Amino acid sequence: MPKINLERALAEPAVPAREAALHILKEIAADANAWQGFALHLNLGALALPDVGYIAIPIRLELAGEETEPRHQIAFTIHARASAEVFPVFHGALGVDSSGPSSSQVWLAGEYELPLSGLGAFFDKTVARNAAAKTLENFLTDLVEAIAARVEKRELAQARYRLFGTGD
Repeated sequence: MPKINLERALAEPAVPAREAALHILKEIAADANAWQGFALHLNLGALALPDVGYIAIPIRLELAGEETEPRHQIAFTIHARASAEVFPVFHGALGVDSSGPSSSQVWLAGEYELPLSGLGAFFDKTVARNAAAKTLENFLTDLVEAIAARVEKRELAQARYRLFGTGD
């Protein structure tokens, strides 16, 4: 099974970023709110086709739990919603590590099972040009952007409360 280990920097503190990451993954798993019908995506250009769009694969995310020690991580599995037998299955975790007082590192690690055993691995390496790994990179990018937006929204709300909630 191919393994993946990706990281992205985040200009947000680790504690609120961890809270946001868990909340977002729970919403994806529940198919709720803005995450209803969430799909992984891959640009056609990544497949050496004209870069005029993307392929979207609606997913089902199943949470397996959260650990805080020795390293923060939220374990989960991703399956395609439809025709799951022809798409890879990802088993892994997402975590947020502190990298400073107001910055953190978001990571995604795990492994994915390719369909059709050796034939699926051959197809992914040659024809699909590691499409599964590229799709997971896009997934992490989407999550990092959503985590940052959620933390910033929370911080703005708290600042507004501190400014206008003092009873003056």
